[in-house]
Amino acid sequence: MRINLWKSCGVNIKILVGLDAADRDASELIVKTAIEQGPVDGIFNLAVSLKDVEEGFPGLAIQWGAIGDVGLVAEMQNEDKEFVIGGTLLQRISSCLQELNGFLVQDKAVVASMVVAAKRGDSDVNNIVDAVLKILCIKDLNSINQHTSLPELGMDSMTAIEIKQTLEREYDVYLTASDIRNLNFAKLIEMNNKSTDNSNLNENDTNQILSITNMLRQLFGEVSSTELAIPLKTNPAEDRGEIFFLPGIEGYADVFKTLESNIKSPATCFQFALIYELKTVEAMANSFLPLILDKLKDRSDFLLVGYSFGSVLAIELTRMLEAKGFIGRLILIDGAPQHLKIFIQQNLRSSSQEELDNNILLDIMNAYVGLNVVELELELTKCNSWDEKLNAFFNVLSPEHKELFLKGDRRKAIHSLHVRLQAVMAYNPEPMPYLRTPITLFKPQLPSVLNAAYDYGLKNITEAKVDVHTVEGNHTTILGAKEILMAINGEPFENAATIKKT
Repeated sequence: MRINLWKSCGVNIKILVGLDAADRDASELIVKTAIEQGPVDGIFNLAVSLKDVEEGFPGLAIQWGAIGDVGLVAEMQNEDKEFVIGGTLLQRISSCLQELNGFLVQDKAVVASMVVAAKRGDSDVNNIVDAVLKILCIKDLNSINQHTSLPELGMDSMTAIEIKQTLEREYDVYLTASDIRNLNFAKLIEMNNKSTDNSNLNENDTNQILSITNMLRQLFGEVSSTELAIPLKTNPAEDRGEIFFLPGIEGYADVFKTLESNIKSPATCFQFALIYELKTVEAMANSFLPLILDKLKDRSDFLLVGYSFGSVLAIELTRMLEAKGFIGRLILIDGAPQHLKIFIQQNLRSSSQEELDNNILLDIMNAYVGLNVVELELELTKCNSWDEKLNAFFNVLSPEHKELFLKGDRRKAIHSLHVRLQAVMAYNPEPMPYLRTPITLFKPQLPSVLNAAYDYGLKNITEAKVDVHTVEGNHTTILGAKEILMAINGEPFENAATIKKT
């Protein structure tokens, strides 16, 4: 589409394919071919610029916003002084030259300059499709082939970031950088239809799908107590046994604050916080086992409550307690091994461990920084280990962002997230002996992952019954459901679907 437009303006276009611009021989061929067309005053290739800098040669890649004074966009402006394209106002050539002076005397390989337009309500943008059309300055959806990829329709690295952030901020749609590059309007229409169907369940609830960003917000919150075992502030009745709680991937007991004051038993929550030395689910569960056994000295029964990632630990702890002759109950809140694996696959689509590692860091960069994503993506391809990748992540941060991340111990938080996601993917309880403990599963009306099994696959790990309850809320607000509190307190309630092993 853009090529035909350029040709109509008399531009001579020559396309070379199958060449790696970062390879010296290929680069020489590209430059030689270009010289045959005419004088070469500059090379506009991010990979070449970064390669030059890496080898000690001068190199600078500048990402400009929309440019005024000259070109097609300037001709489209007419008398509209507030012409907005790609979320930016037109930047005058004099301003670009002034910024260029500063760019030439600094040491960064990738920089950007743009005039950001003021954000204002837009009555013309009502859904995902309209939002992307607006960003790409496409007036009529019928004027394009809906199966043409967004890059072919003019999406560059700047508009890709704007699309990603808009989908996350306005529509709670979380996609990786590679997902954005593979998008077309046919896929966007399908996503919009699914989003509309989900919003009909609860129009006031916009936080529908659990995402890596949601997990990171929990991990990057204020640091709470780092003690391994925290007593919850419950209101215990006489002669009631202690209950053991396991939190989500953030690892802090604070997640149960909405529940604790109404629990009628003494309760302990086990925290894993920023502890990343334990690499497997089994090792994590084994670290809590002695503490549980100490509190069960005069008892033969137990009650474990696991939320999200904590559900996987609760299952493994149940297996360990059963092996020592204990009997009990297991309450899982929107979590199970199969369920979390599907979540990881849906959010961090990857075909290898290397790609999984990369996507974790790219998602964090997109969610919390929004810049240097292209530079980070290139740097990650040069790394051979997770530690090298983590170092590369911090190396591309600006001094301000680096100080912010290091100040809050974000490095340990990222490392902890990586370890726990890996532990979930490696954990497989199905070949092990079936549990004998009955399981009560609570899942939200607004699903935390798409197309999950009704019982989250729990019937494959227990020979006892699995009671499944769907309650109001999403992955976060489910903890406020009264049915969960009643189950913890051993009080009867209705609307359970029971699945038995056959």
